[in-house]
Amino acid sequence: MVVGIAMNPQADWAAARFMIDGEAVLREMGVARIRLGNDFEEYKEVMVHARGKISEHFDTDYIDTLEQEGVWFLCEDRRGKHIANQAVRFEDLRGVSLAIALKRRLQRIHGGVAIQSHPVLEGFCGRVAYTGDMWIRREYRKQKLAPVFGRMLQAYTFIKFDPEIIYGLMAEDLVRAGYGARLGFVHAQLYCHGWEKEPDFQKPRYVMWMGRQDLAWQSGESLEKLAAA
Repeated sequence: MVVGIAMNPQADWAAARFMIDGEAVLREMGVARIRLGNDFEEYKEVMVHARGKISEHFDTDYIDTLEQEGVWFLCEDRRGKHIANQAVRFEDLRGVSLAIALKRRLQRIHGGVAIQSHPVLEGFCGRVAYTGDMWIRREYRKQKLAPVFGRMLQAYTFIKFDPEIIYGLMAEDLVRAGYGARLGFVHAQLYCHGWEKEPDFQKPRYVMWMGRQDLAWQSGESLEKLAAA
């Protein structure tokens, strides 16, 4: 039996310490406040103002259960200026594999119909969480804010939602550049080997994921060293 984060007090504590340490590192980078919320209409307004768009996976035009299943994070400086953001959404896939869930969602959002997703995705079901919509203001990108901020969200997600895995979608060039690994994802797999109907995005999509054991392994990593690397 695999013990989940929410069922393991020691793992809970490690994840909580991970978030506390991460907040201290972000403050040194100029983050004065981290806001959390579940009003995704508000989040959409902030995103459209800051960068002109929002990820469809957190857009209320496509997903109507975000208030109950999602949380967004915003980093602000001392003047209240928007520095960075990301979001998470819990998904209950009991009786449905991640392969089927992704096929339905990508068809609804992007219009693409996959020929066949990778077999590993058939094995993911039950409690999962999707993270994405990571954006960082240009002047803060050289400070290595993304690895710390991304891993803080993952620790929070395991404590709040107790998923079997956390996953995200990423373009191939970002995966090959190591961006997914810097965010804390341990595993990567090309989503599918072709499309019956081409989606509206051009670059191949990879599925990135991490499990509970991966978080426990990473919780011993120094966020200060990670930010300085």
